[in-house]
Amino acid sequence: MSTSAPEDFAQALAQRLGGQSVRQLAAVSGWGRTTVSDIRAGRHIPSEAQLRDLLMSVGADESEIASWQERRSAIITPPAA
Repeated sequence: MSTSAPEDFAQALAQRLGGQSVRQLAAVSGWGRTTVSDIRAGRHIPSEAQLRDLLMSVGADESEIASWQERRSAIITPPAA
């Protein structure tokens, strides 16, 4: 069974966020623990602001953030018919 693009995105993002706890990520990023937990577990695709803040909290630079934003856009924007 293959995974979907949102699942792949969530897994890759969780891996990138590393070993920080949900509590740590929430404190550094400024987002609530439930929000961070839902994003990390793949139950919620983050907004652009949430994604930026979470990635910045683990030291991502602007280039990496832009790459993640492109991946996010590809998931939430359906392909043109």
